[in-house]
Amino acid sequence: DLQIMANKQVEFQIYVTESEKWEELREDPGLLVLDVHSDWCGPCKALVPTFKRIYFDHSDKPLKFLVVNADKVDSFRSLAGKSRPMFQLWKAGEIVDTIEGANGPVLSKSILTHLGVSEEKSG
Repeated sequence: DLQIMANKQVEFQIYVTESEKWEELREDPGLLVLDVHSDWCGPCKALVPTFKRIYFDHSDKPLKFLVVNADKVDSFRSLAGKSRPMFQLWKAGEIVDTIEGANGPVLSKSILTHLGVSEEKSG
């Protein structure tokens, strides 16, 4: 089962392949970091170590990492088929930032800013 294999590799990420699951998660009051991808290219693997470090360094914060399949979740269909990685940060049901491309430093800074963490603390 692909879902189980994926979870063994990166347990901290939540895979979203149904609109109902997204509608449930989007109302989370914490920070949601979405890796939005299409079937043909899959999620961004290059930033998994960065995400994992942030997740475990700030495990006391309300933070979730989601992997959203734009081909299967209605709210993201307009982003399906893009050739660059697309990341969105959501808080309390609203988009607070969108970052196109696998830019680790920019993404890390945005995540930490929206978590209310200064960069000095994140080692």
